[in-house]
This record gives sequence, structure tokens and C-alpha cells, in this order.
Amino acid sequence: MPVDERTRLAIRNWFATQLNDELADAIMESMPPIEWTQVATKDDVALMGRELRAETAELRAELHELRAEMHGEFAGVHNEFASVRNELADFRNDFVDMKRWTVMSGIGIATSSWAAAIAMVALN
Repeated sequence: MPVDERTRLAIRNWFATQLNDELADAIMESMPPIEWTQVATKDDVALMGRELRAETAELRAELHELRAEMHGEFAGVHNEFASVRNELADFRNDFVDMKRWTVMSGIGIATSSWAAAIAMVALN
């Protein structure tokens, strides 16, 4: 049942006779003008606590699943980086082999050219 202003005034006056005007005003200010059906009971609070715990458990399960998924994704990225590292090492080895071949070919060509030049000078 809603409390109307006349009832609130009667309650305030009763507190004033029992205590004093200042305390009566303080008490009335601390009591908002709401219906008693809007006040939460212990059962309401307990139900809300159970619902909150259930939602928290769901959230934890989702976070656990997300963490596992992220762990798997990071493992895949780690493997990709390892593959790139191996390919770069292979490329480096190929480059070193090509450099060695180029230097040796240059030395061979230079030696052959000098040998041919010396042979031509010696034959003249």
C-alpha cells in the first residue's frame, strides 16, 4: 500500500513527539517515499546473489575457453615464426654458397685469363 503525504506527515509528527523535530526530520529524510513492494527482502538479495554467482561462473568458463583458444593461436604464431626463421637460415646458406661459387668462379676466370695471356706472350 503506498504511503501518501498525509500518512508521512503523521509519521513525522509521531517521531517529533517521541524524539524532537530535528531527529524526526532526519528520520523522514532517510526514508524515501517508496512503496514497500519496492523494498528488497533478504530472499530477493539471496536470489540476486545466486544469479550473480551463476553469471560469474559462466564468465569464468568463457574466459578459460578464450585463454585456451589464445594459447593455441599463439602456439601457431610461434610455429610460423620458427618456419620463417628456418627459411631465412636456408636463404642465408644459399647466399653464402652462391657467394663462394661466384668468388671461386671469378678466381678461375682470372687465373685462366692470366694463363692465356702468359701463354700468348710466351708463344710470341
